[in-house]
This record gives sequence, C-alpha cells and structure tokens, in this order.
Amino acid sequence: MVFFFPGQGSQSKGMLAELIADEAVFADTFALASDTLGYDMKALVIDDIDGKLDQTEFTQPALLTA
Repeated sequence: MVFFFPGQGSQSKGMLAELIADEAVFADTFALASDTLGYDMKALVIDDIDGKLDQTEFTQPALLTA
C-alpha cells in the first residue's frame, strides 16, 4: 500500500483520521512524532482546533509524519 502526498498545500483537517484510528502503525507513528515534537500531532491533523495546520512550521512535520 502506498500513500502519496504531493507536499505543502495537500494537508487538510481530518486527514488520515480513519487510518490513525484503525491501523496501529499510523497511531504509533503519530504518537512518536508527538513525543518528539512536544505537541499532539494527531490532534493537529484531525482537529486542527488552533488553525495551525496551514502554518509551515506545523505543516511540514505533519506531512512528513503522514
């Protein structure tokens, strides 16, 4: 299985929500990224409550994690 993200601008609120919920490898990867970066990456990509997903400093790590 392959997932392709063309880069910044392809991010959207809720991206990968089903895969994070259903597949341990996705949940584990987002948990590791959260621990490393010091903020909840899963909440960022699924909920984006603060509207940070479109800010480069958050977009780039989100896409790399994805």
